[in-house]
Amino acid sequence: MKSIGSNFEAIQKKNPQWGAYVCFREVIRGRGYTDRSVREAFNRYIDKRDYSENEKKKIIDELQDVAKGLEDSQNRG
Repeated sequence: MKSIGSNFEAIQKKNPQWGAYVCFREVIRGRGYTDRSVREAFNRYIDKRDYSENEKKKIIDELQDVAKGLEDSQNRG
């Protein structure tokens, strides 16, 4: 499996009009990355000034579900 970083950079190059969050979400969607990998990569590739700490926690939780293929975090069981 390619690293999140190399995929992120490739997506950004192909889609320069997309924001970092959109690129990041596209990279991890359904790829089965671990919660830790998603959290660490988010902190590395998404500008820290884009989200408050409270927002960031919620966003990372949702992105961890996206990586697992659970698009709607409301459907957790």
